[in-house]
Amino acid sequence: MENTKLVDLIAGPLHSTENYIDAFRSLIDNQSAKDYLETDILAAPMDYPGQLNTRHAVACCMNNGETSGIPKQILHIVPMIGPLHVSLNSRETVFLANYNFFDKIFHQVYGSSKVLAKKPKPYRINLLLELAFQGWTQVRLTVLEKFAQIKDPEVRYLIDLLDNTIPLVLDFYPIIFRSGSWPAYQDAMFRVWAIFY
Repeated sequence: MENTKLVDLIAGPLHSTENYIDAFRSLIDNQSAKDYLETDILAAPMDYPGQLNTRHAVACCMNNGETSGIPKQILHIVPMIGPLHVSLNSRETVFLANYNFFDKIFHQVYGSSKVLAKKPKPYRINLLLELAFQGWTQVRLTVLEKFAQIKDPEVRYLIDLLDNTIPLVLDFYPIIFRSGSWPAYQDAMFRVWAIFY
């Protein structure tokens, strides 16, 4: 914590590139942050809109230089997606890619009269992922024993989804990232990237 500096906490909208530039100006106006950004980079964990707007501001500064009105120190800010957003996005991606499967689970739990949204809230996605995983743990050994020799791609895909993919996205942030093990995090990040790809 010796090298950590708390600059400021500023409430404000972050809906446009201009909003992000204003937020970065408040950082750059701090002399020690300005000095740091003259020679070093600042890795800034952000969600997708933050990355998009920050990259747009950087591109605008590079293309227009001083006439853009954007401080040149912004070129030293590198937006990156943080592990929490990787976790949330990976859960949503797995859910959306396997919507029909989770829709069947949803109807078994809530009844056929209920409708599962095409893009439900994160708590509902987490619930359905957790239900699928917990149900899988109850029947896993029996299913693997019966289908061990089956080469059908649909069966292999479903087993991979339940045995590998769902546990990965459920454990990515709370267990793998928070454990502090860089090799485990790096391996998990590569596997999540493969899911995104």
